[in-house]
Amino acid sequence: MGGLTAMAAMGMGGAKVDQPALLPFLYRQPLGRIGLFILASGMLAYVFWRITQVIVDPAGYGWGPKGICLRISFLVSAGIYASFSTFAYSMVWKGRPRHASQNIPVVVGDLLQPPFGREWVRAVALIIFIVGVVQIQRALTLRFRRQIPDPDFNRKHDVLIRWTGRLGFTARGVVMFVIAWLFLKAAEHANPREAGGIDQAWNFLETGPWGHILLALVALGLAFYGLFLGVKAWGLQSDLIG
Repeated sequence: MGGLTAMAAMGMGGAKVDQPALLPFLYRQPLGRIGLFILASGMLAYVFWRITQVIVDPAGYGWGPKGICLRISFLVSAGIYASFSTFAYSMVWKGRPRHASQNIPVVVGDLLQPPFGREWVRAVALIIFIVGVVQIQRALTLRFRRQIPDPDFNRKHDVLIRWTGRLGFTARGVVMFVIAWLFLKAAEHANPREAGGIDQAWNFLETGPWGHILLALVALGLAFYGLFLGVKAWGLQSDLIG
């Protein structure tokens, strides 16, 4: 997603895509149905991993307030990726690409109902903003290194982990800040169509000063975040197997 959007911003092909738009884009590529089936299977495996984290707690988070909050976030993540996986499988079996419906404006429209609609949407914007702050904090303090508990692996791949994590978490923070701003605008104007997810964030970044450059940098940052997750999965092997 980040790589394709960065290519589009730099005029090198690609396409500006968010998660729902990425799946039909992949479907239309050569051997797209096979690639989409592999991707859907990977997302389904990720769903089972999240559920395993909730039930087995392999990282030892415990049942304190932090552990419970993390389990809730794991369940939410499992639900999101389960929906993406189901959507991808349906395209593979039915043999036709289609876009997922955009639910954010619908949800925001429901939240905007009086008497406290705008306050609810502002509260959601604040939560998204805080999530963005956490991403930036992780990038600045290198806290993301704790996600790979193997000290030998961390030392061996120090540069790769450090820079993919820094760039990736910074880009995630920027995207969260933009989405929070869009939610605030939707609350101020009582217009749910002004709220949005990553697709709206791409449009916002592109229309600003030096928009194509900024969009390319942030999208490349998300691509580095994907690389960081790949390195993280690689580094977790010995911890999980051992």
